Amino acid sequence: GLDLNFWAPAERSVPSARGSIRFLYVGSAKAIRGFDVLLDAFRRLEGLNVELRVLARGSTPEEADDLRHRIDVRTGDMRARVEMIGGWMDRERYREELRAADVVVLPFVLVPSELPVSVIECIACGAPVIATDIDGLPDAVGSAGMIVRSGSVAALTEAMRALVADPARLAQLRVQCLDARKGMLNWAGVGREWL
Repeated sequence: GLDLNFWAPAERSVPSARGSIRFLYVGSAKAIRGFDVLLDAFRRLEGLNVELRVLARGSTPEEADDLRHRIDVRTGDMRARVEMIGGWMDRERYREELRAADVVVLPFVLVPSELPVSVIECIACGAPVIATDIDGLPDAVGSAGMIVRSGSVAALTEAMRALVADPARLAQLRVQCLDARKGMLNWAGVGREWL
């Protein structure tokens, strides 16, 4: 369960007032999380009004420098549209990043736990998720996002491109997040289940 009072969506419309679609990646930049797949897919969105924010929470300054280099190498001409935030980030700032995202991209190649909590947090905050077709991710995302083939740059590119081209679909996915949120257990509900 989640503290649904904390992990709540912001009041806003989709797409955002920025005029561009903001894709958000959260977590470490490990191969099992599909980070390089995402960078390669983002590079293919050249010419579209998109941006990518990378929340490399907990990264050391050395890891952040290495990550910036990887971003520069893999995104080519799109590097100016990628912003990386490393180091410590408190829960409130993380929640605000989820709320500000148009789409969260979690292209796992291997899921390191039964269900990444980040998927549930994103949906609870009203941020649609693009995830991969492995383990429990399709069930966790449900109708609140899109599922693509794991490890496929082409499939991820196509999903991202489809959402940029169709703001109505993006708005509908946000509505689906809010519907999915209604069925989530909050801590009071978890307590009742235990009792």
